[in-house]
Amino acid sequence: MKDRNFSTKKLADSIKALRKASGVNVKEFCKSIHMTDRSYYRALNGKLTI
Repeated sequence: MKDRNFSTKKLADSIKALRKASGVNVKEFCKSIHMTDRSYYRALNGKLTI
């Protein structure tokens, strides 16, 4: 992995865009990736480290 400056904000923006483009609601999306709704929103707000 060459990019050592990993940006959780960029990741969150990508996840938001992909989820919206797919037309899947949050509950279905979280279920498909085995993540709780709370963890999903914490990740998007940058409060959860990956």
